[in-house]
Amino acid sequence: MTNIVWLRQELRVSDNPALHGAVQEKQPILPVFIWNPEATKAHVPGGASQWWLHHSLHSLSKILADLGSPLVICVGTPEQVLPELARKCKAAAVFWNRSCTPVDENDIAVEAALQEADVAPRIYSSTIAYNPDSMRS
Repeated sequence: MTNIVWLRQELRVSDNPALHGAVQEKQPILPVFIWNPEATKAHVPGGASQWWLHHSLHSLSKILADLGSPLVICVGTPEQVLPELARKCKAAAVFWNRSCTPVDENDIAVEAALQEADVAPRIYSSTIAYNPDSMRS
């Protein structure tokens, strides 16, 4: 059985809660980055951002390959790509770090698509001090 780690903004191996959580499961890991053209229509990344992304993915890919888990890069919407990829590799779970920015993918839609496909979503906090879902009004 395989676990997928969906990498978005945290293109690093160290200090990555989702990756750490997946490693604790002691199952093979498939690291995935998804380029979603729909998400960037309203906010097209500038040249510097594109340069940073290219070099970050290249560096991360080399590190992950050296660790035995090559990076898979897909194009599409995460709510379509992740369940299909999970089905193909018989993944039990998809791990990722929550995003709270409006430009990023809708975590709720991704979570629902995975649950519909009988794949467990495992969501961690990485870039925020407090999970907004845990806040009380």
